[in-house]
Amino acid sequence: MATTLLHGLKLEQVLFIDKDTRQLKSRDSDGKVVYAKPVSEGAHVLIADDFTNSGSTLFNAADTMRKHAQGSAIHVSAYVTHFVAQYEQGKVKFFVDKLFERDSPIGAFYCSDSLPDVTSWLVD
Repeated sequence: MATTLLHGLKLEQVLFIDKDTRQLKSRDSDGKVVYAKPVSEGAHVLIADDFTNSGSTLFNAADTMRKHAQGSAIHVSAYVTHFVAQYEQGKVKFFVDKLFERDSPIGAFYCSDSLPDVTSWLVD
């Protein structure tokens, strides 16, 4: 369970998305899965994932977060440990183009350099 790894965060602050319903959920203080409360105005949200090929999970999660904020201004960032992009420069370009679209749901993107050849294409 997340509580053993995320010291200092309340369970209610760790949200996850039900892939079937695209509903945001969290755990209450007893560890029971509940629907998440609306995200507060001005909240900073970090979407973390182990890897991405196309970014679709990140963009869909960011869209879901923004919808859950019900019009409130929130800051959404995304982080992946391994930016794989199917090891194709064209996939990286597609991701970057989508990231910089005017209505992109992701305001900032971060990744490790575990795949330096691929991540170097992010700055090209």
